[in-house]
Amino acid sequence: MDNAEIIDGALLLRLNMLFKLYREAEIDEKRLITGSIFPEKWKILEKAVRTAQINSAEFFIYLINNRL
Repeated sequence: MDNAEIIDGALLLRLNMLFKLYREAEIDEKRLITGSIFPEKWKILEKAVRTAQINSAEFFIYLINNRL
């Protein structure tokens, strides 16, 4: 197993834990989790959510997961 596979596995495990934490969280906790991913305020326009910027670390995790 090479380093990339180890990193991918670790990230996948942590993201799954984050998803579980979010599903089980109260509304205030969900706001904290969402705020850590999207540092700027959300805007709801025409029944769609918009955000100007995503946290850089979350963006790279998203890119890695798309490769999986």
